[in-house]
This record gives sequence, structure tokens and C-alpha cells, in this order.
Amino acid sequence: MPPNPHIVGRIEESRIDTRLVADDSPQFARYVWPLLWLAARIEADEATRARDRREEVPDSTAERCRELAAFAANLAAETAAARGYRALVTAELAVAAGEVDVAPWSAAAQAWQLAGEPYPLAYTLLRLAEASAAAGDRQAASRSVRQAHALASQVGAIPIAHEAEALARRARLSLQEPAGPAVTRPAEDPLAGFGLTDREREILALLAAGRSNPQIAETLFISPKTASVHVSNILAKLGVDSRVEAAAVAHRLGIVG
Repeated sequence: MPPNPHIVGRIEESRIDTRLVADDSPQFARYVWPLLWLAARIEADEATRARDRREEVPDSTAERCRELAAFAANLAAETAAARGYRALVTAELAVAAGEVDVAPWSAAAQAWQLAGEPYPLAYTLLRLAEASAAAGDRQAASRSVRQAHALASQVGAIPIAHEAEALARRARLSLQEPAGPAVTRPAEDPLAGFGLTDREREILALLAAGRSNPQIAETLFISPKTASVHVSNILAKLGVDSRVEAAAVAHRLGIVG
């Protein structure tokens, strides 16, 4: 297969002067994708700077963005890292075009999560937070800037961590994880220490409600003799001598309304 035509990415004055030569090999793409992303990032920054100054984006910047987009469209992306850089190029070129869109940065973040590379992921999450804040989604912006800051701090990407802090100040976003819902502890079982069975608990409630043994038996579909045996066991476990005392314990513990 004949080689593809070469594309020259000129970055003048303070920019990096780099020449990208097309090639079909994955090895070539491995080294070119980071350069391509850097070039796209520089053009995005240049276009943003012009808009901030209320100036027209230079025609040269728009032309280089078109060249970079065309080059990226024909460059192999067979690895997870290459796909991450490809998504970053798409997002940077969208910024250069003046688009305020969360989707390209979200796609780039997903790509870098799959690639498992923390440095570019931290950068992408930071840009995703910026895009979310610009779109008015403060919840998403807060989540992304927290993730970017935490990841950058963890891997020692200090400039990204500082940028995340600056963004949080500008947009009034919190870098602290939101407090989770209060955990409600289950109420303690007042009868836990007495060793009553489930059936004995039922009978104690009925006993405390003033039911006789025959009435308890009828309610629970058991024989009066069985009900009497259960009541005797309940008295022994509660350490009381009479049904009245057992009922008093039940009321005192609040198991009877």
C-alpha cells in the first residue's frame, strides 16, 4: 500500500514546530497520537484566547484545526491509549470550534478509564468539569473536578491538581465529597437478652394485652395446654412469678402498645 500524503502541522512563534508524516503502522500511530493531541490542544487554547479577547479566531488556526482533524481521521487507533488520544483530539477541536459540549469530554474520560492511564484521565476529568460548569450542570462539574483533583493529587500531577483547585474556586465547586445520608441504626431489641422464641414473643404480647390461655390458644390456633406450657416458659425466662408481672415487664419494655 503506498504511503499516505504527509501533513505538516506548523506551530509558529512560541508553538512547537513539528512535522507529522502519515504512516499506516500501529507503531507510528503510538508516537504520533500524543503529538496530535498536543497540537489540537494548542490550537484550542489559541482559539479560546482569541474569543476571550473578543477577537476573531485567526484563519490560520481554523486551517490547522481542519488539517489536524483530517489527519486524525486517517490515523490508526488500535490501542486503548490511542483511542484515548483520539477522543481528546476530538474534544480539543470541538473547543477550538467554539462548541460548548460535554459529550466529547465525557467520551474521552470513558476512553481513558478503559485505558487505565491516570495522568491523561486526570486532565480529561478536569476539562470535563469545565465543560459541565459552562453547561450549567453544577452537580456533574463538582463530581468531575473532585475526581480530577483526587486523581491528580494521588499520582503527583501537581499542575492539574492546582488547576482543579482554581476551577473549584472560580465556579464555587466543592472538592469535598458530599456527606452521605445519615445511617439509621436499627432499634435495639428489648427482649434480646431473655432468649424468647418467636412464638413466645407472640404469646407474651397477647398475655400483656390481657388474654387468657384459652384465648391465646384460639388466636394462635394451638391447644390450651400448649399455650399454658409457653406461658410457664415465658415466666421462667423473664424471671417472674405471675402473668401480671410478665405483663408488667412487657409494658415496661414497650413491646405492647
